[in-house]
Amino acid sequence: MTDREKALMRVQTSAFAVTEATLFLDTHPGSREALDYYHKAVNEYNDAVNIFITNFGPLEATQVKSRDNWTWTEGCMPWEGECNVEL
Repeated sequence: MTDREKALMRVQTSAFAVTEATLFLDTHPGSREALDYYHKAVNEYNDAVNIFITNFGPLEATQVKSRDNWTWTEGCMPWEGECNVEL
C-alpha cells in the first residue's frame, strides 16, 4: 500500500468513526462517553484530512487553496485510487 493509499484509508476510517458516533449520539444524546469519543473522532478526521491535503492535494474542490490558478483537476481524483501521477 502506498503512502497516498494509507493516508486516504486514514481519512476514510476516521470519517466512518465520526458517522458512527453521530448515529449513536442521535439515540443516546446524554452519553458523556459517546460525546467524548465523537470529539476525539472529529479531531482524528480533521488531522487525517489535513495530512492528506498537505501531502497529496485536496479531497474536495472546496479545499483548493490557490487563488492564482485552479488546481483541483491536477493529478488523480481522490476516488480514483492510486494513479501513476507524481504529485
